[in-house]
Amino acid sequence: MFVAWLVACVLTAVVGWILNRFAHVKTAGVVLWCLATAALITATLSPKGDLWPISALCALMAVILFVASSIVFLVAAMKDRTRRRQNCAGCTLAAFTLIAWFVGLGVIGDCVRCQEHLKSGTETLMPLNKLGIEIESLRKRLGRLPRDEEELVSLRGTPMPPYYQELRLHYSRLDEEHYELRCVGSWIVYYYGPNSPRRIKLESF
Repeated sequence: MFVAWLVACVLTAVVGWILNRFAHVKTAGVVLWCLATAALITATLSPKGDLWPISALCALMAVILFVASSIVFLVAAMKDRTRRRQNCAGCTLAAFTLIAWFVGLGVIGDCVRCQEHLKSGTETLMPLNKLGIEIESLRKRLGRLPRDEEELVSLRGTPMPPYYQELRLHYSRLDEEHYELRCVGSWIVYYYGPNSPRRIKLESF
């Protein structure tokens, strides 16, 4: 993580040097842009969890520095007509960097949420399938389905399995041949036995 941060900051400094050396944009604006970009990189790469205030503070500092950088470039463009185009380009760069970061953050956030959703769905279906196999084994041994959840717990010798932290699956026998397993979260997931025409049903909670 530190290596990635260091490489990104060095690249930022190189870009800033090129802008100042060859494009001749306002030095103060370039310095502020580099500091703002470094703050964004720190906010993006810093560990989350208990250290989230550091990321938030770095992101806030970056926004302030980008605004200050844009103001410096605009003032320089108005005062020095010979370099107006270069300083206007510097202002555009500052705005573009900030907007690109917000867009990228949104895309990354969507990807993370999608992965968490898929992981959550997989972790939910695994205990459902495993318990379904146990119930079918009990059906073969008893010649019938367990009457209710209490009997199923007694036959298994253990409580109903969890599917998320302390939340546990629920069993209901629909009739002599069919049963359902339920878990409640953002969605209510119904899992039916193999003899049922419907195997999975989702309802919004």
